[in-house]
Amino acid sequence: FDEYDISPLTIKALSSAGYTQLTVVQEATLSICLE
Repeated sequence: FDEYDISPLTIKALSSAGYTQLTVVQEATLSICLE
């Protein structure tokens, strides 16, 4: 998640929820969603 333009608070929340890496689908679509 660190390589995307996501707020530190969101990254902290994702980490706290146990998410450590993107799924294949998330990796393929996240940059498009953030535009």
